[in-house]
Amino acid sequence: MSLNHHSQAIPAFAIASLFTLGACSTFAASLTYIANTSKKIEQVSGPCDWVSWDPKTIYGAPGPCGQTASQWSANQVLAQGLGYSFEDTVNKNLIFLFGDTVGVQSGVTLNPNPAQKQFIQFNAKDTMAKSKTATGDEVFNIRYLTQPAVPTAPLFITSGGSLSQLPPQPDGMQPNYIANGTPVAMAADDIATSGISINGQTYLIVQTGSDATNKSDPYANSYSVLVSFDGVSTFTPGRTISESYYRIVSTLTPDMICTSCKVPTPGHFVFTALYEAPLAVAQQLGLAEPAILIYGNGQFRQSSLYLSYIPESAFWSGLDASGNSATRYFTGYQRDGKTPTWSSSELDAKPIVWDNPPTGAAASPDPGTIGNTSVTFDTNTNLWLMTYDGGHQIDPATGKPSEATKGVYFTYAKMPWGPWLTPQLIYNACQAHSYAQGFGDFIFYHTYDQSNPKDNTCPTALPSGIMLTKEAYSGPAGPIIGSGLDPFGSEAFTKTGGPFAPEIIGRFTERDGNTLRVFYNLSTWNPYTVVKMESDFTIK
Repeated sequence: MSLNHHSQAIPAFAIASLFTLGACSTFAASLTYIANTSKKIEQVSGPCDWVSWDPKTIYGAPGPCGQTASQWSANQVLAQGLGYSFEDTVNKNLIFLFGDTVGVQSGVTLNPNPAQKQFIQFNAKDTMAKSKTATGDEVFNIRYLTQPAVPTAPLFITSGGSLSQLPPQPDGMQPNYIANGTPVAMAADDIATSGISINGQTYLIVQTGSDATNKSDPYANSYSVLVSFDGVSTFTPGRTISESYYRIVSTLTPDMICTSCKVPTPGHFVFTALYEAPLAVAQQLGLAEPAILIYGNGQFRQSSLYLSYIPESAFWSGLDASGNSATRYFTGYQRDGKTPTWSSSELDAKPIVWDNPPTGAAASPDPGTIGNTSVTFDTNTNLWLMTYDGGHQIDPATGKPSEATKGVYFTYAKMPWGPWLTPQLIYNACQAHSYAQGFGDFIFYHTYDQSNPKDNTCPTALPSGIMLTKEAYSGPAGPIIGSGLDPFGSEAFTKTGGPFAPEIIGRFTERDGNTLRVFYNLSTWNPYTVVKMESDFTIK
């Protein structure tokens, strides 16, 4: 294959050179997904590739280990999710963020028998890794950041020790329902959802405050916190970015029933993606310096996607020279349908990409179903690219998210604020099974009753030889998270997996003639791991 060129570690000044204050004449006209090209390239995290290692039955022996990108360095990571990436602008590394990690003892032979005591309770802590791999076609390897005193142990995004938390935010920067001096929780479902390197300083945005015992909405009290990282082992929390729900005090309701009520009002930037807009782009927003773009949603899989920006110099403090909020929120377009409008109030924000329905069309009220998202600028096409998991609207016939629409979506735009083109479904686990890339291939599929259409959402995922009427399954079972000391135990054979968090690896995007190859990390729940994916698009 002869590649014309590829994107890797594109600095802001290089992106800026592609823009003028008017339209750019070198934009690609369109990107169209090439059917059946989405495929797993390799497994990123874990000591073994779970498809080849799969023990096949609860009592069977595992197969050969199989190569993964993280085997290149000794580590104790068995299973994890996310895989968000960003460029380290100084050391030219790719930095990866992983969430809720399960551990394994170093130097042991894997065996699904928990009596061997091989598995470590990391209490769902989160890890970071780095890579110098330059292109999507090279052998991919990552190396986990490790604890300075224990170089075989991964560095966790915590305050150190065994606690699953970060230090408290400065007084007054917490949400009004969080007391001053409260540590920033980094337990299960609390993760660093995005990161960015600005002039050599690394920042993360962590989503915290989740509550797994709240079955109706585990993220009802979640909020996002900006955290600085010294590059070695110290994480310092700063300001609150957003809240899933603001407690807005209403002194009088229209029907005059109550006064001084705290009304929950949705926020929009708890689950985030970050990107630096270069000066030439920021100038179109009236700025004299680069801006940090924050894409986000405030309610996991209950929201469409929103956009805000803040001048680079104000990113840490959140304030302008007068002490006022420096963040501006996208509120729609002017009559021309492309010139953005902005507000200083998050409550005025409007979705920039709609997932209600998952076609990009505006709908009201919002609730779309976007989970995680990622954004990059691609120099091959001079377009902004976005992937997200969405399409989880409930199917009235089954009472469950629609199997036909949920999955990974892709959209693109000429400018970071859009307008973004109609999202294209590029990966659906059931559809992908027909070309050996979905349920039963590298994502575990299970149904209690394969003859029941409401339960058996993807009949083709089951091997043709299975004639059972109950408990049919296919694909690699485990490891999973939340199962105590047995990530490969019986629960691994009853929990259907599913794709989430498609995180673009911008450095790897490549152009081959009129084809654009986009690489992204994808998490799968069962097995609980991250795999590198590729999807191809026709450029016109």
